[in-house]
Amino acid sequence: MSLQMKKEARDQMVRKFLMIAAAAGFTACAPATSSQTSDGASRYAANPQNFRLSLTDAPNEQLKSVFVNVKYAEMRVSGKGKEARLRVAEGLGPVDLLTLQNGVTLPMADLDLPEDVVISQIRLVLETDGNYLIKEDGSRCDMKTPSAQKTGVKFLIKDGVKIEEGYSYSIVADFDAKKSVVLQGNGGCLLKPVLKLKSASRVVMPPDDGDGSGDNEIPPVDPTPSPTPSPTPAPTPAPDPTPAPTPAPDPTPAPSPVPGSEEVIADDGDSTQGGDDSGFEVVDDTLEPPVVDPANLEDYLNQ
Repeated sequence: MSLQMKKEARDQMVRKFLMIAAAAGFTACAPATSSQTSDGASRYAANPQNFRLSLTDAPNEQLKSVFVNVKYAEMRVSGKGKEARLRVAEGLGPVDLLTLQNGVTLPMADLDLPEDVVISQIRLVLETDGNYLIKEDGSRCDMKTPSAQKTGVKFLIKDGVKIEEGYSYSIVADFDAKKSVVLQGNGGCLLKPVLKLKSASRVVMPPDDGDGSGDNEIPPVDPTPSPTPSPTPAPTPAPDPTPAPTPAPDPTPAPSPVPGSEEVIADDGDSTQGGDDSGFEVVDDTLEPPVVDPANLEDYLNQ
């Protein structure tokens, strides 16, 4: 089998494994131009990517739709003594937040991040126009944003999310439309965005068999084990007047993580929103870390 065929076989196996392993995970819903998944789909990036960033929302019964016009999302990362900003989901466009409820999420980026990189901040940057809502009576109301809104809204992850070998990671950002929309008495609408961490989690990737094919499947467990034969009792020896001391038992090693097992490593209690009272933040780009193409992140950190 050629190397390319082995790689394709490995990728297909890992994708199938992750879809099954994370069957209880978050789901995705997006505008017509974006991919969509449901509750049965994985919220983790498929091989060879090891990280997925997604967006979701809390329920709101007062409105029919809340559209935010997403310019891009940005992740602040660090590693090897350097910091960088990774820009993803550029030109995503209008997203109806009210379609992202009850576990539904919109995937914004699937990335392959180097080991030991720490993700400390997620920022969502909106266009200055194209943000509007649809009320229960079907009328449209354009949401006004502060005139100084330049760099969007962000949240900080308290201890960060560190990428380690052998795992696939997922971060879900919650754009809370119910708390972000202000309906004024004069019929106007304001956008004061509330963005926070919904969850950060990871799953154990399946092991590789070492030959590059990635077909080292986990053997099934026989639900009906064979009966254990009763041992023949040995004759009782004469008692030893000086019994030998009982050796201390060897410490039991910690069990290895099971491929496909999920671990929640942070939730909304581990995030803090940054910005002014409106939720937006104005940042001097000259003081910020450089924007780096995610595909070139490892080269940048090694320079």
